[in-house]
Amino acid sequence: MTDFSEGCVQPRMSGIRIEGNRIALREWRVSDADAMHRLMGDREVTRFLTWGPLSRRDSLRRLEGFIKDQDCCNRRETFRERLRKFAIAIFRPRTASGPKPSWPLENVCEAGCSSVRVRFYLAIELKASERVIGETGFQWTAEEEREGEIGYFLEREFWRNGYASEAALLVIDFAFRMLGARRIRAACDTHNSASERVMQNCGLCLDPTRCLKGSLVYVATRDSWSKNSERV
Repeated sequence: MTDFSEGCVQPRMSGIRIEGNRIALREWRVSDADAMHRLMGDREVTRFLTWGPLSRRDSLRRLEGFIKDQDCCNRRETFRERLRKFAIAIFRPRTASGPKPSWPLENVCEAGCSSVRVRFYLAIELKASERVIGETGFQWTAEEEREGEIGYFLEREFWRNGYASEAALLVIDFAFRMLGARRIRAACDTHNSASERVMQNCGLCLDPTRCLKGSLVYVATRDSWSKNSERV
């Protein structure tokens, strides 16, 4: 049995559930331990990542982290502190008199503390069977610009069926409409043609100015997305 009781309180979940035609995106649960390891422990699923595949222990730690993100009582760090900790952004210094970002209500801890939810990583669940087949999500990467990044993984047996594109479309729409993102990016290894096709299917555009050696970066803005809102 998986035990996340130490330091992991779950009284107030945000309860995010986003339904598409065939899949639903929902918050992770302790009971998803096997599904998380099937995904993150697979060498082919993680072949283009620098940190995979994961052992079962590390897969459970990843799951525990996502569950903690879902509970505002565990989010004691500020937005800036959390992003620095995960080393996913470098911020420009902000003067004391500078304007503070006006974050949407959904990002603020419901308990009234100053913490902000940074990651919204969700399980991809088949609506017909309720089986978890993957992971997708959004995380903030630039505070003042309201910019974030999406990601997605699927178990091998569900590749090439359009599930990744459906999940990515749902999470992009969620980030723009519900979280107030202004720009979204997605990145993949230059050899990961399947992931690049997902980005293209979702209407993201290649941004050569952001591509580093060995990687491709695609972006979309809220304005461009709103003009094509019929996708979802």
